[in-house]
Amino acid sequence: MKTLSSRKHRRCVGMSTSIFAVLVLWTLDLAAHAQIIRPLAAEYVTVVESPDPRVFAYSPGIVRLDSGRLVATLDLGGPGMKTWEGTIGVRYGKQIQGKVYTSDDGGHTWEHRSDYPFMHARPLVAGQSLYILGQCEDLMIIRSDD
Repeated sequence: MKTLSSRKHRRCVGMSTSIFAVLVLWTLDLAAHAQIIRPLAAEYVTVVESPDPRVFAYSPGIVRLDSGRLVATLDLGGPGMKTWEGTIGVRYGKQIQGKVYTSDDGGHTWEHRSDYPFMHARPLVAGQSLYILGQCEDLMIIRSDD
C-alpha cells in the first residue's frame, strides 16, 4: 500500500481544511440570509394549501386568456401522496398529481377545475385553445377549447 509523503499529506490536509472552512462560511452565510427573506408582496392570495405537510406543491405555471381569465397549474408530490385520491400519475415509483385552477376576478379568488396525472406542467394559449404541457416519463398534453 502506497502512503503519501509527509509534504503531500500536509498539502491534502490543508486543502481539505480550506474546503471545509469555505463550506462552513457558506453555510453560515446562507443561515444569515435566510432570516432576512421577506414575502414578495404585502398582500397575496393562496391558490392552494396542502392539508398534509407530507404533500408538497411545486412547479407553478400561469397564463392569462384573452377573456381575462387566469389559469394556474401546479404539481403535488411527496410521501403523503400515497394516500391521495383522484387522478394520480406515477413517476419513478412515486405518486404525483397536477391541478388546474382558474380565476375570473384578477386572481382574488380561485376555483379548482381539474386534476391531471403528470408534472412540470405549463399552460399556454395557441389560437383559440388552451394547452397544458407536462411530462410523466413522456410528453403529456391536455387541450381545452372552452
